Amino acid sequence: MKKIPYIEDYAIFEKIDLKTAEELLVEYNDFMVFNKTQVRDLGVPASDAFQPPPEETEEDALKRIEHNKQVAVNHFETLFGSKDIAESSLVGLRIDYDSVQKVLLDERLNKIPITESAFNQIAPTIRAASSVLLLAERVVSDLQKFAAEGKGSEKLALAIEFAKEGFELLLDGVAKGNLAIPEYHIIRREINRLKTVDAYIGFCEKLFFDNRDC
Repeated sequence: MKKIPYIEDYAIFEKIDLKTAEELLVEYNDFMVFNKTQVRDLGVPASDAFQPPPEETEEDALKRIEHNKQVAVNHFETLFGSKDIAESSLVGLRIDYDSVQKVLLDERLNKIPITESAFNQIAPTIRAASSVLLLAERVVSDLQKFAAEGKGSEKLALAIEFAKEGFELLLDGVAKGNLAIPEYHIIRREINRLKTVDAYIGFCEKLFFDNRDC
C-alpha cells in the first residue's frame, strides 16, 4: 500500500465488505457534520479591503458576519464534500480523521479560517486518492468481467496488467501531491460507454498519460 498523507488504509482493484464500507461512510458523514459547525463558528476574516465602514449599522454587521460564516461553510464543503470521498468507503478508504481533526483544532486555536487552512492542501490529496481508487476498481473489475463472460481477447490479460500498473503509478503521484485526477463521478458516464477491451485501453492511456508526475 502506498503511504499517502492522512490516509490509513484502502483496498485497490476490489471492493470491501458492505458492513465495513457502511462504517467508513458513517465516519465521513460525522466528520462533515461536526466540522461544518466548527468552521462556521470561526467564519472568515475581513481583509483590509473589506473593513466595515464606520457608519455600518448593527443589522449590517450581523449580515456581514453571517455571510462570512456561510462563506466558511461553503469553502469547507468545496474541499471535503466529495461524492468520490463518500463512495470510496466501498474500496476501504480509511481517512486518518484524528490527524485531520488535529489540524483543524490547532488552526481554530490560532484563529486561522478555513479559507487559509492547511486543508487547502490536505483535501485535494484525499480527493485525488479517492478518485484513483474508484477508477481503478471500476476499470479493472470491468475488464475482469469481460474474461468471466468469455469476451476476452489476446489483449485482455495485457490490458488488465497495463491498467493495474497505471493506477499504481497514479497513486504514487497522488502520494507526492502533484496530480490532478478527474473525479470518478464526473467521468463515470464516459466509462459506461466503453464496450471493448480496446476502448478501455484507450481510456487508460488518456488517463495515465494526461496525469503524469509534474
